[in-house]
Amino acid sequence: MAAYARSQLLRKKTRSKYEEKGKDFAIWLRDMILEKDYSIFYSYQMEAVLHTQRHLLIDVDAETSSDTHDGRRSECDPVLIVAPTGSGKSGMIVLLPYVLQSRKVLILTPSVVISKQLARAFGIFKHEESFFQVTGFYNKNKTSTAAGGSQDDQDGDEEDLENILETGIVLKDPSEITSRLPNLVIVNAQKFGGKSKLSLQYNKKEVVGDVEAFFRQFDTLIVDEAHHYPAKTWVTIVDEFQKPAKGMQKRIIFITATPYRSIAGGKHRPILKNQNHRIAYEIKAKDVEGQTVRRLDFVERTNVANLANDIEELLNKNARREPRITKHQAIVLVPRQDEADRIAMELNDAMGVTTFAVSIVSNTKKEDKEKRIKDFGEGRYQVAVNCMLLNEGYDNNSVSVCVIVRNVGSRILFEQFIGRAMRMKKFGEGEQPDQSVATILSYKEFKQRKLWTERNKLATKDPVDEEGLYDDDDDE
Repeated sequence: MAAYARSQLLRKKTRSKYEEKGKDFAIWLRDMILEKDYSIFYSYQMEAVLHTQRHLLIDVDAETSSDTHDGRRSECDPVLIVAPTGSGKSGMIVLLPYVLQSRKVLILTPSVVISKQLARAFGIFKHEESFFQVTGFYNKNKTSTAAGGSQDDQDGDEEDLENILETGIVLKDPSEITSRLPNLVIVNAQKFGGKSKLSLQYNKKEVVGDVEAFFRQFDTLIVDEAHHYPAKTWVTIVDEFQKPAKGMQKRIIFITATPYRSIAGGKHRPILKNQNHRIAYEIKAKDVEGQTVRRLDFVERTNVANLANDIEELLNKNARREPRITKHQAIVLVPRQDEADRIAMELNDAMGVTTFAVSIVSNTKKEDKEKRIKDFGEGRYQVAVNCMLLNEGYDNNSVSVCVIVRNVGSRILFEQFIGRAMRMKKFGEGEQPDQSVATILSYKEFKQRKLWTERNKLATKDPVDEEGLYDDDDDE
């Protein structure tokens, strides 16, 4: 442990690409907004990261503390971006380290699926998968070799990406925390919880020391799907990150579509104390639905025995609205894993085929579960029946129907699940946007209309901070 700490102290400090490119990035984004040029990034993506920058940075001349540098404020309280599912949160996460001129970035996620999605957005696996390439940031106004463009153009793009993309990893092996890490690390929060090898609670003292040293390397923590934060593992991680590190001003950014959590009695509370003052930027669902995410519709039927016919009807309706999508798909949410298997079988029987529906549950063997998810994503099945697995972070914009056949009591679960159908399919430049409607189907016996009716209330007004809501014993 001592040798590792010494090596970190002796390591030569080099500027990250976020620090090198950050100022120019911020100026360029401001110019894009002033010119109303939204051909690459959505206006609210640019505004969200710039507002966050202003929220986190201070005027250098107004700060006399020797603990600050580069105009960065010394406090380390989290700030919050509220963004609806499907509105491009991954893009905001990619842009943030540049605009904040971060030195070293840690991104915390709730699942391996989301970690991999963000890794692709940052171009960790392949540069051509990066947010900058996919949005046309580099290939705009360039042509492919097939269309008459030169190979030099193609090679130039790759060089440009090399110049701006930071090297990063998705942390998997516990031994990686003591290695020389790149300036971007993405990690699943569960790596540091419970009885895992990196737990801050259960492991030997020297292991905990290594984990503490790991957190001291980073000046920026971005927490995706931050509504998980009140859970003890997440609180422990944030608390550890907030500990002072000499010569480093730390920033914490939370991003979520649902900045509240359920508590006893059906109530909800904000995920942060004084949350109204911590919101750097909020994107209202009603302002983006039908523009950058699909419009929503709620359909309530009376007889769940007609489930197969009801799903087929709604999928066909979206197929007529948007025929450019090869196969519209649906995800069904059930309360228990055994019901997922049963309902998938019943749907296949009703349709007279074996490839209409597939169950995707956690107790399936890993290889089989991954194959089922892959097969559904590639359109081999039209319906996935799941119990909690595909409710968060699953990105498949062929899904335009979400079906609830259980009593969902949590607004958070409700909002996260219906978000699976909200992601618009992107077509070519100049083409009409996706005309599908994100259709939510349920049945009267499951009493979901109340959640549908109330879904926008917390988006327009945060819950009141009530006395005692933040007691330690409420974090389970």
